[in-house]
Amino acid sequence: MLWLAPRSLSLPAANAMRVLCVVWPIALTCWVSSVTALADQYASETLADVDLLDNGNLLVTDAGRSQAYDGGGIFEIDRNGTIVRSYTTGLRWAHNADLQPDGSMIISDTGHNRVIMIDSAGAIMWNTEALVFSDGSDLRYPNDANLLANGNRLITDRDNHRVFECDENGVIVWQFGITGVAGRDGSHLFGPHNGDRLDNGNTIICDSNNNRIIEVDAGGTVVWEYADGLSWARDADRLDNGNTLINDSNHRRLLEVTPAGNVVWEHATGGMSYDSDRLATGHTLYNAGKSLFEVDAAGQIVWQYPFDLLGLEVSAIVRGQPAQITASGCLPAHAVFFLYSFTGRGSTFVPQLDITLDLATPIRLAGYSAADESGIARFVARVPDGTPLLPVWLQAMQVLPGGDGALKSVVVQREVMQ
Repeated sequence: MLWLAPRSLSLPAANAMRVLCVVWPIALTCWVSSVTALADQYASETLADVDLLDNGNLLVTDAGRSQAYDGGGIFEIDRNGTIVRSYTTGLRWAHNADLQPDGSMIISDTGHNRVIMIDSAGAIMWNTEALVFSDGSDLRYPNDANLLANGNRLITDRDNHRVFECDENGVIVWQFGITGVAGRDGSHLFGPHNGDRLDNGNTIICDSNNNRIIEVDAGGTVVWEYADGLSWARDADRLDNGNTLINDSNHRRLLEVTPAGNVVWEHATGGMSYDSDRLATGHTLYNAGKSLFEVDAAGQIVWQYPFDLLGLEVSAIVRGQPAQITASGCLPAHAVFFLYSFTGRGSTFVPQLDITLDLATPIRLAGYSAADESGIARFVARVPDGTPLLPVWLQAMQVLPGGDGALKSVVVQREVMQ
């Protein structure tokens, strides 16, 4: 087999992350192609809300490609990634779904500026588009909606800079934030996310563009605030122990803070995370980019799934050891992407990837990538017609000046090449 000289490609990664990929074109059977334009595609999130259901399955909101396109949906999946049921009709950039005991569901259809409720058969039974809110306003980027115990709806209306409670007829009975007016004080919000009603009757809100978490009482008074070093936090859950679990999205981390504001737990997500939940086991479930993760109290990954509508799956979690990744159902000329992130101490992340593509005639790809935090490896496999599986062996190790490190996660994606 002919090996050609490597060539370096610089990627315009988001948030000024420096990413350098060095790829080897391989003649004849398989070749590695340019990774131009992949950075933007995989730097942004696809998955939004994720909840653990009583039956042990997960309810996942897949926002889709972007706010400009219809697509995505709400999926109930088991721990093997099997889709148990789904709702994909007419959604655009959906951000949140809450399943009710009777099988109905309330959904923030963010890209369509509406909140809907569907019954267990998927029929729309409530739609804000059919309402006139009592203040005459329209929704602008609603990213969260919850059905309250009193039957009312709590809606986070991001681009109107408010969180409000309304009844089924659209009568607004409580609101924090001035509709359409951004600000930072005791009565304003700026681009909020994920308002939740607490057991004490207060409401906890991610005041995202103000980089703070606030708790507001029924009278509209801010009774608690945390703003120490946050950057665009988009989820905050009050835990049973009284602490608060926060998704600090731009810093790609989860925090647990006490009422006094002390950080008692921190976990680096390795990617942009939208939602997290503390489980009864003490583990934490969260999404990062296109993947789902469950970590224990020590921050070790105990489960992950690269949820992907194309049906790709990871057969092992890679932590610096050889592992097989299987991309199922690949056809000729499918591009396969490895998205990986690293964790550890040190000033420089230098991941080393050694990839073996095992087809009818085994092909070995020797790859090297360097990145501050994460990287992308891509190749196109020219496989025989009818090849059902694309097993890939990935050996990863990391050289970190000043400390130890390990590969944190591997995600596989697929794209058909025209």
